[in-house]
Amino acid sequence: MGSATMLEMDSLDFLSFVEILGERSGIRIEDEDTTRLTTLNGGADFLLARAG
Repeated sequence: MGSATMLEMDSLDFLSFVEILGERSGIRIEDEDTTRLTTLNGGADFLLARAG
């Protein structure tokens, strides 16, 4: 649950967030990438790097 705490989500909410983010962005998010999504800045940086 620690990785989801920064966005103030429990672990199930965080997993749902990651799944929806991947679906809507069209970017595959691997389990090892989820630690990069624990803050808004980290998530934005991850998506920009993968989209570009």
